[in-house]
Amino acid sequence: MTAVAGERHATVYQGTRRLAEKATPLAPRRLDTRWVIGQQGNIDGEYWHGEIAELLVYDRELPPEDLDHAWRYLDARHAVATQPAPLDPRFLALASLCHVLFNSNEFIYVD
Repeated sequence: MTAVAGERHATVYQGTRRLAEKATPLAPRRLDTRWVIGQQGNIDGEYWHGEIAELLVYDRELPPEDLDHAWRYLDARHAVATQPAPLDPRFLALASLCHVLFNSNEFIYVD
């Protein structure tokens, strides 16, 4: 999964397929607080159950060529980054989870 939070939009991808896009920017980010991976904020009981093979985090919106480079790197390393997957409810739920957990920065998640 990949999420890109830009100045004018937010987009979530599965592999290289765009799942969702918000045409307006997200709320301003607070980078001076604790960051949590695998839990929705401070809500007890909503945890990610699974493994994270690699997490790439950037302090800026990646231009398309850099995003493509990151996908090619992950595909070479894990052989899963660009494999298409069906758009069933489980994958759409994962995209929604990624919006919630990581909408304050860009990330690439490989499962």
